[in-house]
Amino acid sequence: MGTNHKASQTPQISLFSEEQISELHQATLELLERTGVEVLNEEALGLLKDNGCNVKETRVRIPSSLVEESLQIVPKVVNLSTRDNKKFLQLEDNKFYFGTGLDSLYILDSFTGERRKFLKEDVEKAALICGYLPNIDFVMSMGLVSDIPATISDRHQFAAMLVNTNKSIRLYLS
Repeated sequence: MGTNHKASQTPQISLFSEEQISELHQATLELLERTGVEVLNEEALGLLKDNGCNVKETRVRIPSSLVEESLQIVPKVVNLSTRDNKKFLQLEDNKFYFGTGLDSLYILDSFTGERRKFLKEDVEKAALICGYLPNIDFVMSMGLVSDIPATISDRHQFAAMLVNTNKSIRLYLS
């Protein structure tokens, strides 16, 4: 074994120094406390207000002490599983997983070569393909379906994934 060699070490790239990370963290705390964020969910607004945040309409200013306290109690590892519980994804430092993106408006049709709007059938096919790909760990809808009314399209996207893959499904909730 050579010098400075560790078996099974995950390759890492450091884009920032520890000092830069600390500066970024302090700037983020200041931004959350001074400027705040927009929160559009009534339940979330109530929870934030009940826990010491300054809430004015939909603008929430979060005290840095609350952020620091939350960082101390948040779990160090979060386990996500596939729907059939065969594979667990452990979200923790230096572990990476790969999956699809979400909500593209257009797709390049593999049969015609044409660029067109996503259909529910495209989401179904993509989820089915992802189910067979060993290096895809989770699935997102990949496209906004245009052949279903917008008011219910999210449910159809979810159903298309649910029926066509057992992989962990990640949702974006607005």
